[in-house]
Amino acid sequence: MSSISLLLCRALMIEFVVILLSLLSVSSLFFGIEETLGIIINFFIFILVGAICCIPIAIGIGEYLSRSNKFLIKKLPLGILLMLFFYSFGVFSSITIISIGQGKGFVSMEELLEVFAFCLLLGAFPSFGVGIWLDGKLLAMIKPPEE
Repeated sequence: MSSISLLLCRALMIEFVVILLSLLSVSSLFFGIEETLGIIINFFIFILVGAICCIPIAIGIGEYLSRSNKFLIKKLPLGILLMLFFYSFGVFSSITIISIGQGKGFVSMEELLEVFAFCLLLGAFPSFGVGIWLDGKLLAMIKPPEE
């Protein structure tokens, strides 16, 4: 596995931990400590399923970036775009997989968009912050060593 793949996997884990911590703080403000534990357990399962679905994609993207020319890393805010993509993909995949696992079948588009809008409000800022961190790390990986 390339160093970019390892960095993307590390960024995924950091992203989902930060999202879980932000969920803990927001839910404790709105619902109190007693109800927060039930909410955290339910969302932990969603976050875990989403992270497991994103890891193979992160490895594939990392392998591609390590073999390709570094134009994308230099010219695009690739870390921010990747983290927002991983977060969106993780939300969609976890909602779909858990819904099918509970025997409800596929989720309607209305339900999916409602849950996605809530999750986007909750997790977009942590994903953006981790994306900025990832951008810095990616740019540092491709710079030639200074003499």
